Amino acid sequence: MVFFPGMVFAQTAGNLSTDFWMTFPQGDLENPPRNETLLISSTTATSGTVQIPGLAYSTPFTVSAGGMATLGLPFACMPKGSEITEFLGIHVTSLSPVAVVGFSNEGDSSEAYLALPTATLGRSYITLSYEE
Repeated sequence: MVFFPGMVFAQTAGNLSTDFWMTFPQGDLENPPRNETLLISSTTATSGTVQIPGLAYSTPFTVSAGGMATLGLPFACMPKGSEITEFLGIHVTSLSPVAVVGFSNEGDSSEAYLALPTATLGRSYITLSYEE
């Protein structure tokens, strides 16, 4: 084992924020219904809004201290294909920091992921791909 004396610095990015952009991956379009849900939690009482600008969708939410809000999203928020541009980004904003989980349930299959704050994600990306 090797020990380094001195100060240790942790990453400052975390999963709590007042601003998130997220989406859901494409699912089985042949066999709806697929349920897309946001689980929003906070250590303090707060409120906010979930918007999907491409669908002109907006809904408010409130979370009690230590509680969780569950918001069902419209089926239309799911991307319809690959290699196309769709304006289906989900924008979550709140007055106080929250954590956001995207939950998807389709038949016998469920999946979830922790949304990362906009500040953590940044705005520049590199896509790893190849040409066939």
